[in-house]
Amino acid sequence: MIGVIVGLIPGLGGSVVDWLAHGSAVLTAKDRSQFGQGDSHGVIAPESSNNTKEGGGLVPTLIFGIPGSGSMAIFFSGLALLNMTPGP
Repeated sequence: MIGVIVGLIPGLGGSVVDWLAHGSAVLTAKDRSQFGQGDSHGVIAPESSNNTKEGGGLVPTLIFGIPGSGSMAIFFSGLALLNMTPGP
């Protein structure tokens, strides 16, 4: 959910999502002492939220015509090549 919410906001990139998801994983972990020493939850949480950010980035791209990230800008230009105009 963190990735989708941050993906809805244009201009916030993957690094913001990664830090928020990692912080959330640390706060909700039962044993916080394993973070930074190879706990897989410290890797899984940021990467999964980074992937869900792209789904949330489609919303401002298609509804408002504002690409939310670099990959959405490429998607936006692909739509322009097909003569499709997203947004109002």
